[in-house]
Amino acid sequence: RTTQAPDEGMGVGLALVRSIAKAHGGTIFGESAGPGQGSRFVLRIPVRPPDSEVPRADTPPPAEAESIAPQHVLLVEDSYLVAETTALLLEQAGHTVQVVNTGEAALERVVADPPDTVLCDLGLPGELSGYDLAQELRSRPETSRIRLVALTGFGQQKDRQRAFAAGFDEFLVKPVSVEVLRSAVHGKSSSQPDS
Repeated sequence: RTTQAPDEGMGVGLALVRSIAKAHGGTIFGESAGPGQGSRFVLRIPVRPPDSEVPRADTPPPAEAESIAPQHVLLVEDSYLVAETTALLLEQAGHTVQVVNTGEAALERVVADPPDTVLCDLGLPGELSGYDLAQELRSRPETSRIRLVALTGFGQQKDRQRAFAAGFDEFLVKPVSVEVLRSAVHGKSSSQPDS
């Protein structure tokens, strides 16, 4: 999806594993003896009892899942690991995800193929930051109504205020849980600008 080199990421991978473990009734924990000593992660998932009923493939999904329409999401993220993991989480929820790593590429993509939601980092390489991209999209009639979600490592109050002033609908600080990420894409998150 992207051409960036791998980096340290923002903890999204662990959040993904934790969510998967929880969905299967399991747990995960990590420990380390300190810097340079490596880390040890333990994932525990219970074994299904032999006599338990295996869900059938044609079992209808829960009513909540049926009410959530798949979204076309444009993910603007310059971190390779965050982009790949976030895209995977959204694709597993049934969404179509396109990934770009600069504000300029995002603007070009939005104009060519408008998404339902733009999930955007704030600190981007190039001329257009995430703030700039949001302002530009809000200023154009053809893109002004697209849902904009900030997904960032900038978590201070001034960052929130600046993001909402630029036109973002939601503000999420990395790492985020799978539930929060999916809710934000559907407009069900509680992140709102402060009055």
